Amino acid sequence: MVSTLHTPDVGSRLNQEDTGGGGGGAIIASIQEGTIILGSGETSDTVTISSVDTGVSVLHYSGVTSDSAGSGELDHTLSRVALTNATTVTVNRAVALVAQVTVGFTVVEYDSSIIQSVQTGSITLSGATTGTDTIAAVDTAKSTVLFNGNEGTAATEIGRIVMRVTLTNATTVTANKGQANNSATVNYTVIEYK
Repeated sequence: MVSTLHTPDVGSRLNQEDTGGGGGGAIIASIQEGTIILGSGETSDTVTISSVDTGVSVLHYSGVTSDSAGSGELDHTLSRVALTNATTVTVNRAVALVAQVTVGFTVVEYDSSIIQSVQTGSITLSGATTGTDTIAAVDTAKSTVLFNGNEGTAATEIGRIVMRVTLTNATTVTANKGQANNSATVNYTVIEYK
């Protein structure tokens, strides 16, 4: 496992006083970008980040690259990320026989005046094309759901493991995939703004 962490300089862009009468101050407390490399045989790993307030921090999945030159290795490449706690980002994939993958992420810690709530979760579909997860009620006019990657156990059948998530209503996140065969899991983050 090799991981990297980069903290961009956001000072002058995001930590300026608001001159538009909105109360002033910083809207973003910190941004941390990084990658986690899962080697051949690894299905999970973590990277340590500087401590963040998980109640106002949002993890963004930046995508994945693979060193695989073969076909039929989609399940070795697809991955999902989670902000496990205030100092840990975790990446998972379902199968790790041959491909090495590099998974990117960004953790944005907002000022508490911006974020009402952050809720995270995962949905596993096995033998189904749709599944749901219940969350604490949010105002859907001020909320969005982020896709934090997915993994599954079908080497070539993309419709069996590639997923999407939607905020269906104030208390429901829905995951969908094209075919019911095989098992697949997706991670998500629901952000409710003030």
